[in-house]
Amino acid sequence: MAPPSKRAEQGRATRDALIVAARKEFARQGYANASVDDIVRLADVTKGAFYHHFSGKEDLFLRVFENVKKELSRGAFITHAEHQPFAQDENHVLHLKRFTEQTNEEIWAELRSRCRRYIELHSDASIRQIVLVDARWVLSWETWQRVEREYGVTLLRADLRRAMQRGIIRRLPLTTLAAIIVGALNEACLLVANAADSDEALDEAMSVIEPMLNGLIVDA
Repeated sequence: MAPPSKRAEQGRATRDALIVAARKEFARQGYANASVDDIVRLADVTKGAFYHHFSGKEDLFLRVFENVKKELSRGAFITHAEHQPFAQDENHVLHLKRFTEQTNEEIWAELRSRCRRYIELHSDASIRQIVLVDARWVLSWETWQRVEREYGVTLLRADLRRAMQRGIIRRLPLTTLAAIIVGALNEACLLVANAADSDEALDEAMSVIEPMLNGLIVDA
């Protein structure tokens, strides 16, 4: 029998393989058409192993959705130290220096750019299927909102807090402000994803979102 540490390692590897396989199948077929049989076959594990780690397909979908939202939000909004945005390598000090020495104009331009990037990231077909199509009907409203708060609102809130601390934008209720902006961005993601010309739709969405953001600027 393998020692406990080895068994735990094997268990994590199996769980990770199932999540990777499920993400591919959910993106390719959609939640409704992807089967547990398809997923375990792609992951090269047994059904018993599947049900050891997950209660069912919806439970696995939730883990996939959380992972995707984490990637999307960190790809768009990471700027704050508690989420370790800077690689711990020889360039760490230079990256951190640039981060702390940014001007207010650079910070605000970067936040607007990140909002655009957030929408762009959702235009990928595999992301669209999981996040914009399936998640809203597969998961309960409460679960969907929890994931949005943890992996969307929280990260944008840190960028907005920084802008408030710098005196760039007015001091408003931070959590509420972040939730409203993320809500607007999510609706923009849907519009862009379903548009015949996604580039044109993205420009149009930002032509509405940027004035909304600029309205937050102190003395705007």
